[in-house]
Amino acid sequence: MARIISDPINSYRGRIGKISYYIRKCENMARKSSSAGKISASPAAVAQRTKFGKLIKLSQALAPAITLGFPQRKRGQSPANAFMSLNKGICTLEDDTLTVDYEQLQCAQGSLTEPDITATYNTSTSKITFENTAMEGLAYCNADDKTYGVKCPPVVYINTIIKYLKYYIMKVKDFINGQFQGRHNNLIFYTRGNNTYVRRYAIPGKKRKWETEGRTPKQQAVAIRFKAVQVFYMTFAKQVSPEIWRAVAKTVGRHAPNVFFSRNFHCFGEEGQIADFGNFMFTDGTLPLPRNLKVSGEGPLFKVTWQEERMWKTVSGTDRLQIGVLYDNDSRIPRVASQVKGRRGELHGEFTLDESIGKKAHVYIFFCNETGTRFSACRYFHVKINS
Repeated sequence: MARIISDPINSYRGRIGKISYYIRKCENMARKSSSAGKISASPAAVAQRTKFGKLIKLSQALAPAITLGFPQRKRGQSPANAFMSLNKGICTLEDDTLTVDYEQLQCAQGSLTEPDITATYNTSTSKITFENTAMEGLAYCNADDKTYGVKCPPVVYINTIIKYLKYYIMKVKDFINGQFQGRHNNLIFYTRGNNTYVRRYAIPGKKRKWETEGRTPKQQAVAIRFKAVQVFYMTFAKQVSPEIWRAVAKTVGRHAPNVFFSRNFHCFGEEGQIADFGNFMFTDGTLPLPRNLKVSGEGPLFKVTWQEERMWKTVSGTDRLQIGVLYDNDSRIPRVASQVKGRRGELHGEFTLDESIGKKAHVYIFFCNETGTRFSACRYFHVKINS
């Protein structure tokens, strides 16, 4: 195999004589074509060819969907190439039996937030209908996002597609083959924690109680809290950092807004403001916090000290001190403190609060690594500027 550096034949694709030209990782490559009759018959090679053939058939069957679902690709890569690269691990071969893991199949890829969609299959009409809740208040959601369904028996997949062609693939919660999740007729199967629950959806033609009598005060309070958490997260991503909760979400295979919501929803009160500052999680992450964190000072300059004699493989002396701030009189807007100084190995640091915003503040101390890709959980303090 050879890599073509000067790229004088960048328009060549395919085979010329005994040389095959192709693109690999955005680079033009050339290799000698295999000689006839030298195809390997080893079990590993046979299994690979079988799985590859199945992926080709899937890409052909789903061609309209994957052409729409992979608009942003590497140079020289077709939608089928992108589809096969993303799904190369879904096929397994055991004892000459080929199995496709449809739960992992993806026919689109992108950055949109996972939609909250319920799928219903009508056995009499053989139609599948979708219902989704309004999510335009979330980050990476828009009111004009479109929903596309791709049927790949026995599982249905959803792609939410924005007009600017940014995509995110979501599996519809399926009730086929024992996967009791999602809506089936008037029953909704769902998972909370490690438990599976079922509840009635609605009787066709009959209005639900809240539609005729209005929502109860408790339901109204939950709706207010729900919206408040959404708005707070969007503000956090703009004012503080979008990467903190993305890093947390990546470790658990979820999306940042969902993880933030699950960790902090209970800290918001019925009026939509944070009511439990002590348990509120400004940040979370895999970096350990140092021991005996303390804050001292009269303000607006505050000192931070800690102990870190433990030998961790996951931390570094260059980890940077970070300060999250919620001022008492403006707690709906998360901020970071100015003039923050301190590294983990120095065992001390300092930060300054803005006295013009407020004299009392809820402070959340955390650390991030040198590259800003890993973060720690936070430690809460309430401070007051006495000057």
